[in-house]
Amino acid sequence: MSAYKKPEKNEEEYSFIQEHVMPRTKNTKKKYFRYLCVTIVLGIVFGIVSSATFNISNHVLGKCKKEEPVKPISLEDDGQQKNSGKTQLTDVQDTASNKIQVAEKIQDNKIKEHLTDEEVSRLMGIKSYERFYTLMRDLFDETKQAMVSVLSVSEAASWFGVENIRTSYGLILKKDENSIYVLCNYNEVKDVGKIRVEFFNEEVVKAQLMDYDKQTSLAILKVKTKLVTESTYKKIKEIGIGDSYQIKVGSPVLGLGAPDGSVKSMQIGYVTAECIDRYVVDGKLTMYHTSIVDNPYAEGFFVDMEGRLVGIITHSFKEEQEQNSMCFLGISKLRKIIEDLLNQRDVAYLGVKVCDMSSDDVKKLNVDFGIYVTDVVSKSPAFKSGLKSGDVITAIDGTSVSSVAALMRKLASKEPGEEMKLNISRQKKAEYPKISFEEKQIRIELGKS
Repeated sequence: MSAYKKPEKNEEEYSFIQEHVMPRTKNTKKKYFRYLCVTIVLGIVFGIVSSATFNISNHVLGKCKKEEPVKPISLEDDGQQKNSGKTQLTDVQDTASNKIQVAEKIQDNKIKEHLTDEEVSRLMGIKSYERFYTLMRDLFDETKQAMVSVLSVSEAASWFGVENIRTSYGLILKKDENSIYVLCNYNEVKDVGKIRVEFFNEEVVKAQLMDYDKQTSLAILKVKTKLVTESTYKKIKEIGIGDSYQIKVGSPVLGLGAPDGSVKSMQIGYVTAECIDRYVVDGKLTMYHTSIVDNPYAEGFFVDMEGRLVGIITHSFKEEQEQNSMCFLGISKLRKIIEDLLNQRDVAYLGVKVCDMSSDDVKKLNVDFGIYVTDVVSKSPAFKSGLKSGDVITAIDGTSVSSVAALMRKLASKEPGEEMKLNISRQKKAEYPKISFEEKQIRIELGKS
């Protein structure tokens, strides 16, 4: 029996089984970079599409619903009395009218000396005089809720780490659900670290300087209403705005704020002279004298017999012979300035001081009408356009002018950057005593004050 022989394996035939499949190398960096680029591109496309959609939808919806314009803040005349009824203002006015009659009687007799308190007391009668002062004190109490103390905190503390605080007066002009607006002295709040306001009930809150006017030293502080407690907000009042044009010689006035140099003080007096024009850059103000002896540290404001604001105490516009009398600037001329500050308006700026001319001045300068240029501010739009002191402005934008008030109205209607055309009469260079004038037109691009 023959043995079975197992066939031999052919190693070459099965050699493919021993081959190893090598994995394909992967370039992961390129892969991730590609994904990143795709993501960025998709993000940009999404941003462009969403932005376009947002703008189109706003445009479409805007046509359906127009936003209401922001209402400008204005100082409204206070024709109605805003007190609680405790002060009988009719009694104040009746008693005050006696004082006015005394002053008018003295004027009729052409007596120019100031009337002393003792003389007024004798002429009016002791009872009426006492009643007058009692009612003035009550008026002061009624006005307290419209007054604040402004606390100016210096950036540099004292040696003992205590804040250096300077206190001055403030007056509430407006209040609404968002803000409370306070009128104050700019010189007391400029270049300070912090500003706080203390209300009549001693509640203290932070405030910020909103805007200011260097020429009149007036500033507006803004207090966020949410910082004030609800009870305080309900009790504080806006000061009523009076009409200083109605003030006459003998009109009683009450000085508040810091009329004797200390905050929360009061001074009682009356107007002793007709208002005086004080010419300033691009306009004029009116100033009134009172029977109150001036204090160099005095600041504050005056109210009439109905507690309405009629003026702001001033020192900077007084001349040498007026230093002993406390004076105030009439609120009617300051009104536009204050409203511009409240609304933070950009005011057109010419940069010129002018004054009204008398009939004699008109004849001397050989013109029929106009306003006389007394000074031109250096580097101002008027200065750069060639306007000179001594010129007479006869027309603005083709309209004849004969008063500074007309210039003020024209400027109020302009915006910074707009053009103003001035017709002027200028004296020619000629040998004395020959005097001749020439007519010129100057175009001025108004600046921003």
